[in-house]
Order: sequence, then structure tokens, then C-alpha cells
Amino acid sequence: MQSNTIFCKNPTEKLVLIVTLSALGLLLQSFAGSWDATSHLIKTPETFFTPPHLMLYTGIGFTLIAFLGAINFEKSRVVVARPGFKDKAVVEENPNKKIEIMKIQNIKVSLRLLIAGTIVLLSGAPLDFFWHRLFGNDGLLSPPHLVVITGMLIINIGAIIACYWLYQNNRNSRGLKGILISLFGTLWYISTWYVYFFALPFSKGHSLNFNPDPMVAAIIGTICIPLITSIIFVQVCKVFNKTGTASTVALIVIGITVLGSILPASSFPESMVLIPVYVSIAIIPILIADYIANYSVGHRNLIEEKNSNKKINFKNLHLFLLIGAGIIVGLTYYTFNFPMLTIVFIKLFGLPVTIDNLANNFIDSLTFVGQYNSNMNLILIFTMVGGIMGALGTVIVLKANSIYNSSKDISKFIKIAKPSWHLPK
Repeated sequence: MQSNTIFCKNPTEKLVLIVTLSALGLLLQSFAGSWDATSHLIKTPETFFTPPHLMLYTGIGFTLIAFLGAINFEKSRVVVARPGFKDKAVVEENPNKKIEIMKIQNIKVSLRLLIAGTIVLLSGAPLDFFWHRLFGNDGLLSPPHLVVITGMLIINIGAIIACYWLYQNNRNSRGLKGILISLFGTLWYISTWYVYFFALPFSKGHSLNFNPDPMVAAIIGTICIPLITSIIFVQVCKVFNKTGTASTVALIVIGITVLGSILPASSFPESMVLIPVYVSIAIIPILIADYIANYSVGHRNLIEEKNSNKKINFKNLHLFLLIGAGIIVGLTYYTFNFPMLTIVFIKLFGLPVTIDNLANNFIDSLTFVGQYNSNMNLILIFTMVGGIMGALGTVIVLKANSIYNSSKDISKFIKIAKPSWHLPK
């Protein structure tokens, strides 16, 4: 028997464990990173063992375990299952012998992304050390910080690819569905923060100042955030085809924002008012967009009954509703991405940024806009651009899915090789 052969009762068990650990690690790192960034902004004294740092180390620990599992899985040439295991896509069966299963190409891609992403993530620590030695304390945007968040993004994409394949082969698994929803939530959050790195005015270090021009920062946020948000939102709708899943993904993002950015920067009385208001303003448009996006899927019979005399093109109706949902998501990008995006616009209006009073930031930005027609016109333009980006993101997803579905051929995803049978000892 080859030493690099993995034995599993279910050949996906190890892959599920790798994906689960990756999802948990990303969730902890996202929350801890947000909390730590807020702590830096409000000048909280920090040590190596502050709560956000400990949570960050725990998340990286889970990622490391997943990394080692991915290496072991990638090095193995075959996955050996016990007789009776059935998977039409990848299994050749023999009732009296163990089964050698060829690994699917997209799983190999996902494992390599997990491995590469972890290497990139971990390389950020020594790079950060040397950067501090050379240039002193840095701000939000710096090469080491970009390396870290890039590693997280690569890991997230790799884990989604693997989890999506697992979910496709077992759509009744609530566990896999939950993991995939969590991974989409962290992808949404990490991608948004990737944009914040280039938009927030917190990138001035001791030696270097990477703070963007306020207008450039507002343009970056207005173009990139609605585009990314709508792409992820619509893709979630396409993957699950069920009302509520995209809203659940958005709630994960909102939850991380509340716990990592709003709660640490707010006093207790303020947070008790601010948090419910923010959650309501952020989630209501998402719920509406979610319902619209999945309406034609969940109400097909009702639509046919109401239009019995007409021939309904459900494909076109579904595409139209998805684009409408994407526009709603794009239009409401400002309120959903409170408090960080608010800071970008506060800087644009020349108002003082008060990190320890987030409610004032939001109220001041709206009051200032209401006082001056020129600012009102500017916000209207930015809002319209957000809606356009939401529509564009939807079109990108639909086009990408169309290309993928038209080119999907199982022979392209399975590595062709002669099966070798291993008799049980």
C-alpha cells in the first residue's frame, strides 16, 4: 500500500474538516482584525495579549491546522473509500475491493489556494517586523498589512471553491450550507476592508503617509464597494436559489461590524441606541433585495396562476429581478458600510473625524449634506453611481455563471488516470 494514500470512511471527511477550520479561522481573524483596528484608532493601550490579539492568534491557529491538512491532502495521490461509497462524478466501484477515487481538478485548485494563502498570510508577520524597523509605526495601508489581508482573501476564495463542490454533492447538508454561508460572509467583509485600505484616512505613519486624497477615497469607495457587494450578494442568490441565504450572509457582515467596529468605539448608552438603528437601516434593504432576487424562483406556481393566459419567460424575469436586487444593494452601500465609509465622507466634507463618537459622525455627515445643495448633489451622484455599480456587479455574475455553465464538462474537471485497485490487507 502506498504511504501517501488517505483512508476515509467518506472520502470528503478530511476536506470538510479543512474547510471548516478555514471558515472558523477566517471568521475569528475578521472579527479580531476589525476589533484591533478600532482599538488602534481610539488609542486603546495594547500589549501582545490583548483580547483582539488573542482572538487573532486563535484564528491563525485554525488556519495553520487547515494549512497542514491541505498539504497532506494535496500530497496524497488517491483517496481510498470503503466498499459501498457512491459518488457518480468521481467513483469507480467494485463491491469486493476498496475504491481509488481520482481527485477533481477544482479541489486541487482550492487546496493550492489554501496553501498559498496561508504562506502569504504568515509572511506578513516578518515583513511587518522589518517594515517597523525601517520606517517606524505604520498606518492602515502598508505593504505588510496588504500582504496579510491578501493572504486572508486567497484562503477565503480557496475555501469557498472546496466548500461549494462539497455542497453541490450534498445539498441536504445543513452543516455544509452553514459553512458556505459563513465563508461568503467573511469574503464580503474582507473584500470590503481591502477597499478601506485605500480609502480610509488612517494611513499616515511615522515616516510615510499613504493617506489618499479625500475625493479619490470617496470615488474608490463608491465604485468598488457597491460593485464587490453586489457581486457577492448575487452570487449567493445564484448558489442557493432561496430567500434568506443572502440576508444571512449580510447579517454575518453586520455582526462583525457591530462587534468589531461599533461596540468597541461606543459608550454603553450610545451603543444601545446606535446598534439597533444601524442594524435596521442596514438589513432592511438587503431583505427586500433578497426577496426580489428569489421571487421568481420561490413563487413560480403563483406567477403562472396569475398569468395563465400569458407565456412567462421565467429566465428573463429572474435576470430582471436579480439586476433590480443588485441595484438596491448598490444604492444603499453608504448606510450598510457604516461606520468606516462614513469616515471617508466625513473627511471629504472637511468635518472632524471622531472615532469615539460614531453616531455624531453619521449625523454630522447627513446634517452637513442637508445644509448645502452642492453636497446634496454630490451625494446624489455618488448614490446613483452606487446603483450603477450594483447593476454592473449583477451583470458580471450572470455573465460569469453563463460562461461557466456553457463550458462545464466533467471531463475537464476529472484527472484522467488508470485506476489501480488495492485489496484490503
